[in-house]
Amino acid sequence: MTARSIAIVGGGPIGLSAALAAAHHGIDVVVLDVLLQAAIVVARGLVVALAVLLAFAALHLLLLLAGFPLALDPLRGVLSQPAIDAVSGLSFLTHFRATMEKDQ
Repeated sequence: MTARSIAIVGGGPIGLSAALAAAHHGIDVVVLDVLLQAAIVVARGLVVALAVLLAFAALHLLLLLAGFPLALDPLRGVLSQPAIDAVSGLSFLTHFRATMEKDQ
């Protein structure tokens, strides 16, 4: 960019009319609308990726802790005993203990 150039953020009606007015005065104009849209798309993709990562981390934590009484006690007032047994059966810890008992 030279000393007689400007950058205008946004390609909407106001940004384009400002760019046109500056161009009439002999000023070089760069409109940054497309660059910002690409950055917004990338940022939104990162937010979605983070949300998916956190959801999978929560699922793995739930599957790990499902066999512990600390995780099962709050469910006892809401679910029946067969449902609590089913949740406990999903635990990695339950499967690990069953595998270790078979090996001994």
